[in-house]
Amino acid sequence: MMSRMQDAQPQKQDLFPRISRFITEKATLLIISVSSVVVLGGIGIEGWQLYENYQKQETLENKKVQLTKELQYWQGIARQFSNYRDVYFRIASLQYQLGDVVSAKKSLEKVLAIDPNFENARVLGIKIESK
Repeated sequence: MMSRMQDAQPQKQDLFPRISRFITEKATLLIISVSSVVVLGGIGIEGWQLYENYQKQETLENKKVQLTKELQYWQGIARQFSNYRDVYFRIASLQYQLGDVVSAKKSLEKVLAIDPNFENARVLGIKIESK
């Protein structure tokens, strides 16, 4: 009979949920704290890398704007001096740097039409063909 009464009374363990004891234990609290610091550190590192990548992209965009302005300048010179091979070579080089391979080929053809022995144009032609 006594055993039935003992079963009916709540035991001390049952008064509090196990999860609350689990979280407040010293070792578990330490593990959770360390894990939080590691996760926050990882977030900080990724944020820094994201910022560096943003800076690099901004630098590349500025370079692209400068190359585009220089290309427009040399195209204006080419309209004035249509038989000047160095102008067309510079245009082809800028177009290649900007990634416009088709236009670079056309400009390079003009260079080679003016001076078929221009070695720098042949070197650039090889680079363009490899793309």
